[in-house]
Amino acid sequence: MYPAKTKRVYPSITNAPYWRRIQAYLIDFVVILIVGIISFYAGDYFYTNSRVGQANNADILALRLESGLYIADHENNPIMLTKDINTNNYEVIYLTRLEYFYTAANTHFDYTLSSYYVEGQAFDYYRDVLKAEDGASLFTFDNTLPSLPYRFKASLSADDKTEAWSILYSTALKDFQQDPTYRAIDRALRDFVALNLTISAFVGTIIPWLFCPLFFGHGRSIGKFLTRLAVVNKDGYTVKHGQIVVRFLVFGIIETALNVYGFFIPLLLTSGVLTLTKNNRALHDLVSGTYVVDAKMSRIFNSFAAEEAYYKSSESERLANKTYFTEAPLPQNLPK
Repeated sequence: MYPAKTKRVYPSITNAPYWRRIQAYLIDFVVILIVGIISFYAGDYFYTNSRVGQANNADILALRLESGLYIADHENNPIMLTKDINTNNYEVIYLTRLEYFYTAANTHFDYTLSSYYVEGQAFDYYRDVLKAEDGASLFTFDNTLPSLPYRFKASLSADDKTEAWSILYSTALKDFQQDPTYRAIDRALRDFVALNLTISAFVGTIIPWLFCPLFFGHGRSIGKFLTRLAVVNKDGYTVKHGQIVVRFLVFGIIETALNVYGFFIPLLLTSGVLTLTKNNRALHDLVSGTYVVDAKMSRIFNSFAAEEAYYKSSESERLANKTYFTEAPLPQNLPK
């Protein structure tokens, strides 16, 4: 047992054991993850099947296929050119598509926005991409070759060809993604993902850390309910709904959400506060004026007057008028 560190007239409150608080937090964290993930996939499903989502997805798929940098599968979905370039006829197929992207019309290639742009110089695919005028070019040029008048040099190993193609392809994709039309649609999709993540994090946090404490009463989240902990105000009496809301806002925004951007500094801060403060109060406890107690070893009264009246009453009156909350299995398990 951890008796309350604040001076109390009556022995009603026992502080929550540290490791049970950790257990409660871990349970709540798992619940947050599960609810958040479900919320994210639900949001993604509704967006994907909405008119706006379907239109944006159709537009981005169409742009990818028009670029030539993707191959359509049997359902007309674009597939990246990532097969082993050393097998079958992929070298010719992939290089042909690369040339198509850089030289054909309506592939959404904009030289002025590309990696190869040089001010005052017109674009030349052979010179800029294949480095035909460079003695260190990786290609052999021969107009008698079938289908395509150039290939990777025969002296290149399979790994060298794979690496060279990876660099060429990733550069082409980067150039394609600079297209204003593509960027506008992609930005809309990214904005939705960011919004969906934010909503999912909020939903994942609000259910176990706000709705459940209000539903179960006495500030008990799912983790606290399962580990038999409860929340009281700083004087050791029943916590108010407003304090539960403030507790949630501090925990959900500062101690949870900001960990993503603050390299878990908020979590380390609240852990330090939890260790050093009286009654082991976390940051959200300090702000909301609360602390966590062992509900199995505590009597939680609504006020000092109710507590004093209880202790001044007879044993029979106590049994007849239970004016406190506890999760003790038997009354005699509680401190006298």
